[in-house]
Amino acid sequence: MTWSYDNDPENDDGDAVRLECGDTNTDEQLLTDEEIDYCIAKEENVTSAAARACDLIAAELSREVTTRAGAGGEFQVRMEQAAAGYRQKAIDLRARAILYATPYAGGISISDKDAEEERTDRVEPAFSRDQFENVATNGGLTEDWNTDGAR
Repeated sequence: MTWSYDNDPENDDGDAVRLECGDTNTDEQLLTDEEIDYCIAKEENVTSAAARACDLIAAELSREVTTRAGAGGEFQVRMEQAAAGYRQKAIDLRARAILYATPYAGGISISDKDAEEERTDRVEPAFSRDQFENVATNGGLTEDWNTDGAR
């Protein structure tokens, strides 16, 4: 398991995820490079990957117990507060990631429509424009369609 941060979030997605979720301190490493890579692979953009990373950190911190030092508990480390902070950070990052979503409506331009029709892995549509142009005389059905209206 490795950990690295080269302070280059503009050119390195791993550094960008670490910067967004606050995992940049070499002395307090929260996620491995492999865990960061997993987040990047599962999400569509760096911001969403950082949100997933915050969820992983929160899950890890949730397992930790509150640490007290001193008879009166004058020093406490409350891990549930840290976990809640990372959960909120994940929520904030997801809200920001939504801003990057762009809708897609295929087939609006002729070239886009032609490109979609030429894709070899595309599912053959059940119906298409002008499919009934050459209606046969067998009760109004073409050879491709049976009397149930199915292929």
